[in-house]
Amino acid sequence: MLRILHFKRTSPKNLAVNHYLSGLIIQGLKCIGEGKVDASHISQIKKIVVHSQEVSQIKMNLRYAPVWIQKIVMKILNELKNE
Repeated sequence: MLRILHFKRTSPKNLAVNHYLSGLIIQGLKCIGEGKVDASHISQIKKIVVHSQEVSQIKMNLRYAPVWIQKIVMKILNELKNE
């Protein structure tokens, strides 16, 4: 399957995340869009976070994400904490 990348202008805040996985999660959710994230997306992110074992770094870099993404990722992290 052929994928096309579109490079867009961005602000320095979007580039401030210094952790690879955090950046991927934030940019991936931005690409999906607010209100379009469903249970399958959340379960995929959850699997990746569990496998990476880098919860503290992801949590630390959430301050650079939009509020709606912070809420989604914090919900995932809280679910992992309670398991």
